Amino acid sequence: MEKSVLSLEEFGKIADKPEEAYKVVGDKALKLIQAQRRGALIPNGFIVTNTAYQQFMQSGAKELPENVWDEVLSYIKLIEQKTSKRFGLNISPILLSIRSDSNPSLPLMLDSIVNIGLNDVTAIALERLSGNKSYVYSSYCDFIQSFSTVALNIDPHEFDEMFQKFSESRNLSNTNEFNSIDWIDLTRLYKSIVVRHTGKTIPQDPFEQLKHSLKAVYQKMNSKKVQNYIDYHKYKNVNFSLIISQMIPGNITPQSCAGIISTHDPITGELTNSGDYIVDGTLLDIIKHRGHMHPIQNLSRQIPDVKNKLFPIFTSIAEKFGSPVTLEFIYDGQQVYILQVSPLVFSYNGLMRSVVLSKNKGKTLKEGLSFVQIEDITSANLPDLQDVSEQPFASGIASGHGAVVGKAVFCTEECVKRAKNGEKIVLFRKSLQPSDFAAISAASAIVTASGNLYTASTLICRMLRKTTAIGCQINIDEKEQKVTVDDKTVNKDDIVSIDSNGKVYIGEQALGNPGITGDAQQVCEWADSVRGNLKIISQAKSAEEVTKSVENGAEGFAPIALDDLLHDVLPEIALGLLKDHENQEILQKLETSISENLTQILAAAKGLDITVKLLDKPLSVWLPDLTKSVQELSRLKVIKENSGNENPNTSTEVSQSQTETEKSETETESEKTQESEAPEPPKETTEQPKEGEEAPKENTKIEFSEENEQELQRLTEIVDITKKHKESNPLMGVCGIRMNLVTPHLLETSMNAIVSACTNSSIENISILLPNVTLKQEVLKATELVQKALEGKNLHAKIGAELGTPRGCLVTKELAEVCDFLTIDYNKLGMILYGMCTADLESFIPQYEKLNIFKDPSKNFDKEAAYDLIKKAINEATQTKNDLEFYIYGDSLSSDVAPLLCEAGVTKIMSKPEDVVLTKFAAALHILKTQQ
Repeated sequence: MEKSVLSLEEFGKIADKPEEAYKVVGDKALKLIQAQRRGALIPNGFIVTNTAYQQFMQSGAKELPENVWDEVLSYIKLIEQKTSKRFGLNISPILLSIRSDSNPSLPLMLDSIVNIGLNDVTAIALERLSGNKSYVYSSYCDFIQSFSTVALNIDPHEFDEMFQKFSESRNLSNTNEFNSIDWIDLTRLYKSIVVRHTGKTIPQDPFEQLKHSLKAVYQKMNSKKVQNYIDYHKYKNVNFSLIISQMIPGNITPQSCAGIISTHDPITGELTNSGDYIVDGTLLDIIKHRGHMHPIQNLSRQIPDVKNKLFPIFTSIAEKFGSPVTLEFIYDGQQVYILQVSPLVFSYNGLMRSVVLSKNKGKTLKEGLSFVQIEDITSANLPDLQDVSEQPFASGIASGHGAVVGKAVFCTEECVKRAKNGEKIVLFRKSLQPSDFAAISAASAIVTASGNLYTASTLICRMLRKTTAIGCQINIDEKEQKVTVDDKTVNKDDIVSIDSNGKVYIGEQALGNPGITGDAQQVCEWADSVRGNLKIISQAKSAEEVTKSVENGAEGFAPIALDDLLHDVLPEIALGLLKDHENQEILQKLETSISENLTQILAAAKGLDITVKLLDKPLSVWLPDLTKSVQELSRLKVIKENSGNENPNTSTEVSQSQTETEKSETETESEKTQESEAPEPPKETTEQPKEGEEAPKENTKIEFSEENEQELQRLTEIVDITKKHKESNPLMGVCGIRMNLVTPHLLETSMNAIVSACTNSSIENISILLPNVTLKQEVLKATELVQKALEGKNLHAKIGAELGTPRGCLVTKELAEVCDFLTIDYNKLGMILYGMCTADLESFIPQYEKLNIFKDPSKNFDKEAAYDLIKKAINEATQTKNDLEFYIYGDSLSSDVAPLLCEAGVTKIMSKPEDVVLTKFAAALHILKTQQ
């Protein structure tokens, strides 16, 4: 059985194998060990592994397994031996912290409890040993708050509000102005919060504190806050562990300090040491923005010993990780301890600038882009405010990019609710906690009254690339739901605008056009240079989308589906062709519509390659809804049957007769197709006249007009045709290439229109995509018809097959022999692999997602079965023809799927018009990461 607890020395033996290490520990622990090997001093401690967490969960997640508790106690004894201090005794007491850890990292989401072991007795002992009451009781306050919020589920905002009110009552601007009496009084107030909520005092037994803390921290790993973060980032498997270590005080002497230092300025991106520290304070004072901060550059003057010990270690650690990092450190008056090493979280502007600077200073493109994510480029393409002439209402620290115009909201719960309904919400708060993650992620923009570069709210907003103004000089009244600056006030639901630089304006300001500019444009151009022959194409559905794609840098268009171009005319054309496949008038209308629409597409494409997909959907799906047609037909029949009779004062009899007629007309329609809507139940109330008709008068005769007769005949014909040709499943049956082959006039007309459009546009090369192919013989026959249409024309066509079924993917070796290119329609393939269709999803997917079985397959790429099938299809096709073009398209293929498609071997990646830049960047990142 794997050990539940590891000393730092034991863990060091497996730290060289990250894959093995990450199975039992988290990201914090691994980075700390790596820092230690570079000379960093880290607090004495040990790791409670993921094995222990799994045991806790398997035992019901209520009590700590005895074997885990026993191991924890034995490893505490090792700390006692190293420090000559004792946990739980009033002689040289040692205080402990529990910090949650995970892989992948969940920054700021996991809970910690500090100063475990402090009670009324050990406080007196520490006071005697340190001679510093302020240190002891500020530490006691931190223990009470961290223990109460994690183990007792008391809202952290209660303690923050108490701290704020207490500070204001004594005119104290920050913790450095507190004296020992202030801290003792605040400790009593914090204790009173615990008694008010629980009816009990804070636990005094250090071992009870420790056991309760371990259990609570484990339970919080399944909190809503953590799950929201995991869901937001779509993490599948998360391993949890704990780091238990000796508390190192940064507030024990006037020369002790705590601080955060980064390799770059997170706002400007400049390669210069940046950060804050607090003298005689703690890291919590920085994170909560409650102490007097100093810029890191002042260390050399204020506490030179820290500078001399910290900077060489920091430089060595930065070299080890090779990317921008942030260190949290504490100086106890003698030694500098490193508590955490983490990736630096830039603002949007800082990130882009840092990449440009690193490249200009000689770093490789791979090194420069190693810490850029696809989501960063998403922000780059957002619009900013345009031509703002007025002075801002407020300004603060900016995090993301892109302006936001939205309504002011002051309640986190209301923010989440209204954002889910599609509203643009600007959340105003005095401060924000990690527990507010749901509101932070839901809001379009964030404005706070407090905060600095390293407060929790700032870091979370930067991680989520939110538009922000953090730490504004504003007065927020959350109860009255208003914010004031001088004589100006913003109330709930007022419109406000925030720009990319953290400036807040009252009212709606104009937005500029989206577009990537400045440093971001340079970064994208560099990334674009490594894609080689891999092309990013767009699946546009109109000339407008083609234009947008061209502006975003698309390198071609595929497929331009004829189905998408003919929405307005296909219902009439479908009815006419199903009635008579050789109806020349209808075929001419089809040809004209295709030619006109395609000519517009070709003009907008500006000479880029275009692939046109022949008509794909069954003609029957364009017919009027059968149920509605039958209902209207039944109504007319009832009127005709009663023609000449006196009209009763109600239409109950007519409605009953109509209901019986509808039943007889539709009794064979036991199942609706996916394209149908559910019929309304028969109405038992008085039938209302149609718009434009007069209500029937009492004792008047029912008349059946000539127009009624014509409509009756038309509907009779529609119902007959619909019943005859209705598909039970539009994904199967007479669709795709089958429909074109069994209705050759359809294929011939489509090709004539394509030739006409190309001729009108002076296009000499086009690609024709045969939809939903499953057989080599289908390609051969369709190719004959295509080539026949091209005879004598100055137009060359490449012919490719679209694969939308497992069989199609399994015979690519044969299809490659007769095709110039192959594509996969993932919309079709994904549904068939799961044995479902889009119309079915609403009936069970919400429940499946709640049960955590799987997510909506129409929006999420199947990285298992579908990916394996696609990879096999590409491999077999390219074995037959190594220069064969192969690409995939589908609604769920977002830019984050691009790396997978690159691995599978595609030569082109399809993108939505608005995502072209993102897809290009995602593909480039993958290529860079896989380069040797």
